[in-house]
Amino acid sequence: MKVWVLLLLVTAASAKTFTRCELARTLKAAGMSGFRGVSLANWVCLVNSESSYNTQAININRDGSGDYGLFQINSHWWCSNGRSPSYNTCRISCSQLLTDDISTAIRCAKTIVSQQGITAWVGWSARCKNRDVSQYIAETYSRNIISTMKVWVLLLLVMAASAKRFTRCELARTLKAAGMSGFRGVSLANWVCLVNSESSYNTQVINRNTDGSKDYGIFQINSRWWCSNGQSPSHNTCRISCSQLLTDNISTAIRCAKTIVSQQGITA
Repeated sequence: MKVWVLLLLVTAASAKTFTRCELARTLKAAGMSGFRGVSLANWVCLVNSESSYNTQAININRDGSGDYGLFQINSHWWCSNGRSPSYNTCRISCSQLLTDDISTAIRCAKTIVSQQGITAWVGWSARCKNRDVSQYIAETYSRNIISTMKVWVLLLLVMAASAKRFTRCELARTLKAAGMSGFRGVSLANWVCLVNSESSYNTQVINRNTDGSKDYGIFQINSRWWCSNGQSPSHNTCRISCSQLLTDNISTAIRCAKTIVSQQGITA
């Protein structure tokens, strides 16, 4: 009795109740999304119906066996509780299913679904089967989208802080120092005229094209062919991120412009 009281105290101290989003991320990282044909939403719905996301949930059945942890894994078949007969197919102690580290529970759940399918869980059959379970991961994806938007906003703020508008003379000096005067037969005056017509000497200019690609920076370099913006397909011939074209250091933009004029000429 003292041993079981001690076990319950240790379990309570190390157990937790997951949030829906936290569980979805953990299961996805563990390869549960699509495992044996079971979607991530169905796994989250299953855990909600079985344990309400509580790692220390224990339920005693009429036959004397117990169901343990997030997935309510049964002691007669899958784990051993040291009190009742068990096949212990997962080769684990049931107490291992009651902590905030759910890696053991996930491995055992994979064993169960591999052998018996998702219908091995009564909770899933009763509350998830043939139902729209998308709600169980909708918040997760919404947060991911919001996080991505925050990253882009931060990137734009950083770019705005580090971008500049060149004067004509300043640009001419920079291009000449970089060896652009006469490069591939293009005069310095033509390079400066090109930049003026493309971006008005502004390093942070971005323009969207009808095909979904974008033109970036002082030379308005295209994301489909020359740089990658991580949003649309790209040949990325210059092997650069488009964001590198949006700062006051235009050395990367110049190198890419040299590549472009070398391959397609100034008429590009």
